[in-house]
Parts: sequence; structure tokens; C-alpha cells
Amino acid sequence: MYGPPGRVGPKYLPGRARPAAPVLAVRPPGGTTQGLLGQPPPTKIDTVSDRDPEAAGKVVSRRGVHLSKPIFAGTRIPVATVQRYLQAGYDTKAIIREYPSLTRADIETARHYAAAG
Repeated sequence: MYGPPGRVGPKYLPGRARPAAPVLAVRPPGGTTQGLLGQPPPTKIDTVSDRDPEAAGKVVSRRGVHLSKPIFAGTRIPVATVQRYLQAGYDTKAIIREYPSLTRADIETARHYAAAG
């Protein structure tokens, strides 16, 4: 029996073959793994688009992104997150190491945004 004990139904009838699982990757005898349709599998998530350099240091609120809370333009990083890092004593280099898409102008904007808000 293929299912948990006590379950009855067409999926669990004895003698019925299970459907084949989809093959997501194939490893040829001599080489590398290939993804669906012969394409190489993704190794890491690539950024959809590069951030516009003019967006550095700007704060926006977009409906549907983090409940319309202020975020840095061109990212989905909330200003409040960077403010918490600053309050915890992180310096600009450490914050940029954690969030490489941010710039020094963004960190300064978060500092002033905290003072104004």
C-alpha cells in the first residue's frame, strides 16, 4: 500500500502504480547538471535590474511594498531597518556589507530621517 494506514481512495489502492515524479535536473554520465529544457540550472539569484544611481539617498513609499512604509528608492529595504542598525551601533561600512545595494548616501539619509522623524 502506498498511503498512510487507513486511507482508502484511488490514490491508495493496492496494485496501482504511483505517478512518476517530474524530473527537474538530469546529470549526464560525464558531466554537469542540466536544468529543464537543457538549460543550466540557476546557481544564485541574479538581480532583476541594477539600481538607478540617481535613486541613491532617496526615500519613497510604494503601495504594496512593506505596508507602504518608507523604503530606499530602487530597493525593498525599509528605512527603519537601517535605523535599527544605526541605533545598535553599526557603522556605515558594516551596514553596506549587510545590504550591498545601499550606498553611503542612503545611510546618511537614514540618519537624517531618524532625526526628522
